[in-house]
Amino acid sequence: MSHNLSGQVAFVTGAGRGIGRSIARELARAGASVGVMARRREDLEDLAAEIDAFGGKVLLVPGDVTSNEDVLAAIGAVTAAFGPVTLLVNNAGQSKPYGKIGTADPLVWWQTQEVHVLGPMLTMSAVIPSMIAHGGGRIVNIASMAAKFIGVESSAYTVSKATVVRLGEHVHAEHKDAGIKIFSIHPGSIVTDMVRGSMADPDAPRRFDHLDPNAADGELLRVGSQIVELASGDFDALAGEFIDLEKPLSQSLAEAQAATA
Repeated sequence: MSHNLSGQVAFVTGAGRGIGRSIARELARAGASVGVMARRREDLEDLAAEIDAFGGKVLLVPGDVTSNEDVLAAIGAVTAAFGPVTLLVNNAGQSKPYGKIGTADPLVWWQTQEVHVLGPMLTMSAVIPSMIAHGGGRIVNIASMAAKFIGVESSAYTVSKATVVRLGEHVHAEHKDAGIKIFSIHPGSIVTDMVRGSMADPDAPRRFDHLDPNAADGELLRVGSQIVELASGDFDALAGEFIDLEKPLSQSLAEAQAATA
């Protein structure tokens, strides 16, 4: 099913590579105007060239999601270029450090909390007032199934992703009556550059060993297309839920409706 997102304004963090890149590309392909943020300008320029090639609308806003100054400047630039943000996708991420608590570098550990928790807190704080003023909007936070289990020697990642899910639950409780729909998602076991780095890291837990380092493109396209589906409004009944995108959204919706019947 194709969706027309013309008139929507999206802002995607961590858009230079992997999942964020696919999400930004598919949103633009569906007609949304897309602001893309990442630390490396060259990655964003490559993405912009892809989007320009099919006539999409994109604005590059390089920056660091843990910097409130960078976030406010980026949201301001996107709003000036396209209008108020109607869809926020928090995708920026990192996985290190690995190791048990007490041996892992606590300052590097905290940097992961900043990327996964402070980053979304800053971006959501920047867009929610405008979303309320304009009758609502949608927010997608890229979480992980890691939010649901104890990741021995990878607590930086698992703790931060669990916090992302609980943060989304608070936004849902506080702003659902204002028309804001928030989704915390598990995109699936996808081989991105970050995962390849983990697979090659001798300190990383061996839970990545079953993955094929060359398998990525089809799964990345799947996630990009599923975010387009969420942006369409067809699955707003799933707002506030933790959604496993390894299942079709239609299946998750049917299960949620059956549970409340």
